Amino acid sequence: MTENGDEEMKSSINQFSTQFEWILNVINVGVHIVNKDGDTVFYNEMMAHIDGLDREQVLGRIFFSFILH
Repeated sequence: MTENGDEEMKSSINQFSTQFEWILNVINVGVHIVNKDGDTVFYNEMMAHIDGLDREQVLGRIFFSFILH
Protein backbone atom coordinates (compact mmCIF):
# COMPACT_ATOMS: atom_id res chain seq x y z
CA MET A 1 0.00 0.00 0.00
CA THR A 2 1.29 3.47 -0.79
CA GLU A 3 1.80 6.20 1.79
CA ASN A 4 -1.21 8.01 0.35
CA GLY A 5 -3.26 4.82 0.60
CA ASP A 6 -2.23 4.40 4.25
CA GLU A 7 -3.37 7.93 5.04
CA GLU A 8 -6.69 7.37 3.29
CA MET A 9 -7.23 4.16 5.28
CA LYS A 10 -6.39 5.90 8.57
CA SER A 11 -8.77 8.72 7.69
CA SER A 12 -11.55 6.24 6.87
CA ILE A 13 -10.99 4.36 10.14
CA ASN A 14 -11.03 7.60 12.13
CA GLN A 15 -14.24 8.69 10.41
CA PHE A 16 -15.88 5.32 11.10
CA SER A 17 -14.71 5.42 14.72
CA THR A 18 -16.18 8.90 15.21
CA GLN A 19 -19.51 7.85 13.68
CA PHE A 20 -19.62 4.66 15.75
CA GLU A 21 -18.89 6.60 18.96
CA TRP A 22 -21.65 9.09 18.09
CA ILE A 23 -24.14 6.24 17.61
CA LEU A 24 -23.16 4.67 20.93
CA ASN A 25 -23.69 8.01 22.66
CA VAL A 26 -27.17 8.69 21.26
CA ILE A 27 -28.80 5.28 21.60
CA ASN A 28 -30.99 4.72 24.63
CA VAL A 29 -28.87 1.80 25.86
CA GLY A 30 -26.04 1.74 28.37
CA VAL A 31 -22.73 0.76 26.77
CA HIS A 32 -19.56 -0.09 28.69
CA ILE A 33 -16.62 -1.33 26.61
CA VAL A 34 -13.41 -2.70 28.10
CA ASN A 35 -10.21 -3.75 26.35
CA LYS A 36 -8.47 -7.10 26.78
CA ASP A 37 -6.72 -5.82 29.93
CA GLY A 38 -10.02 -4.86 31.55
CA ASP A 39 -9.52 -1.10 31.15
CA THR A 40 -12.65 0.89 30.36
CA VAL A 41 -12.23 2.41 26.89
CA PHE A 42 -15.81 3.56 26.33
CA TYR A 43 -18.63 4.40 28.72
CA ASN A 44 -21.63 6.29 27.44
CA GLU A 45 -23.88 8.72 29.30
CA MET A 46 -26.78 6.25 29.52
CA MET A 47 -24.53 3.70 31.24
CA ALA A 48 -23.35 6.40 33.63
CA HIS A 49 -26.98 7.21 34.40
CA ILE A 50 -27.83 3.54 34.98
CA ASP A 51 -24.80 3.04 37.24
CA GLY A 52 -25.19 6.39 39.01
CA LEU A 53 -21.60 7.32 38.16
CA ASP A 54 -19.84 10.04 36.16
CA ARG A 55 -18.12 8.99 32.94
CA GLU A 56 -14.89 10.51 34.22
CA GLN A 57 -15.00 8.17 37.24
CA VAL A 58 -15.02 5.14 34.98
CA LEU A 59 -13.06 5.94 31.79
CA GLY A 60 -9.54 4.52 31.88
CA ARG A 61 -10.17 2.50 35.04
CA ILE A 62 -10.07 -1.26 35.34
CA PHE A 63 -13.60 -2.64 35.11
CA PHE A 64 -13.46 -4.69 38.31
CA SER A 65 -11.93 -1.89 40.40
CA PHE A 66 -15.27 -0.16 40.90
CA ILE A 67 -17.88 -2.90 40.51
CA LEU A 68 -16.59 -5.03 43.37
CA HIS A 69 -16.58 -2.23 45.95
